[in-house]
Amino acid sequence: MPTFRYDAKDEQGKNLSGELKAESEREAVRQLHARGNFVLRVAEQKAAARAAAAAVEQVPLGLWRRVLQPVFFPVSSKALSLYFSSFASTINAGMGMYEAAVHLSERATSGVLRAASKEMAEAALKGQPITTVAPRYPAAFQPFVISMLEAGDKAGMLDQAMRQLAEYYKHAHELEQLAKFESFYIKILIFALIFVPTLPTLVMGSFEAWLPMILGRLLWVLLGFGVVWYGWRLAMRVGFLRHVVDRIKLCIPFIGSIVRRGAVAKWCRAMSMLYAAGVPVHTALLAAGESSGNMALAASTSAYAGRALAGDSISSIMAASGDFPDMAMDLMVTGERSGDVESSLAKVAEYYEEETKTAGKQGVILVVFFAYAIVMAIFAYYIITGFSNYAGQLNEWAAPDSGMNWIVIKPL
Repeated sequence: MPTFRYDAKDEQGKNLSGELKAESEREAVRQLHARGNFVLRVAEQKAAARAAAAAVEQVPLGLWRRVLQPVFFPVSSKALSLYFSSFASTINAGMGMYEAAVHLSERATSGVLRAASKEMAEAALKGQPITTVAPRYPAAFQPFVISMLEAGDKAGMLDQAMRQLAEYYKHAHELEQLAKFESFYIKILIFALIFVPTLPTLVMGSFEAWLPMILGRLLWVLLGFGVVWYGWRLAMRVGFLRHVVDRIKLCIPFIGSIVRRGAVAKWCRAMSMLYAAGVPVHTALLAAGESSGNMALAASTSAYAGRALAGDSISSIMAASGDFPDMAMDLMVTGERSGDVESSLAKVAEYYEEETKTAGKQGVILVVFFAYAIVMAIFAYYIITGFSNYAGQLNEWAAPDSGMNWIVIKPL
């Protein structure tokens, strides 16, 4: 049976787009009219177009898009929030998928998103869904985003899915900004920790001697930071290594508790969106694991995701994984019994986000205390060393050859 792509408006004037199967174009229009929709465009998705779409998904991404682009040019949460919000707004304004994608290929704040939008426009022009393009840009679109877009496209509610994604990334951006604000003071202390050793040279020497030293130290610090930062991110692209590191994070006292709460919050928020969008539970479990940011939790839930196909509940799969707190599973059981799964998942996400914020602030206080102790120890070391060197110079000046051997000062 042929597949038809359509653009339509519902009774409230809202734009709809998606696919449906029908014997003919007239039958497709009749089905849309039966739903109460006003048809704007109906076109058969030819077999060649479907084959081309499948071929696009199977094209290997290569080292650049699969590894280097996500490491060196990842798309920020803020950029994704603006992107999905703009995409949904342009569709609601009456633009077709092609026009909306062309608009964003020129207006998106990220080069990766502009390139992806350009390919989406080309796909829409050929009658292909834009979801065939999203997997080719892992630096921008996570698996759970692709699942959301696919579910929205099939249900004819792509704009709603994009609005949900915009809210998700807006929330993620707010959490990231809060973390940056809380850690700003620590960064200042670390900066002082690195450059404190140059202060004695500035105080006891000349500016000409101090400037090359500070510039050289800054250069080496920035170079070392870049190598460590990007080297670590490259290493974390290796699945097995990241799984081991993430499992170790969960086992560290105090820190593991913060990491677990944050991962559970992300998992539940993504799972709530996917479940509400109508994504099959098995697929949603796999995609939510990826969005949690912790490969250990993702692996534990993915290992039991097959049970969903046999009819097992989400709460039983969470319990089998062993990575979810009791409170999260209790709320999930309540949601399943009341038939309001997505709301229960959202409540769990909100609760553990607040818990993560509180624990994060406590962690910042501890880190600040230890950073203060280290900085004070370095100051004390250089003060004592400076006075010891000064005392040694006085001893040399008061040596027997100088005729002042009655002064004896021993360095510390």
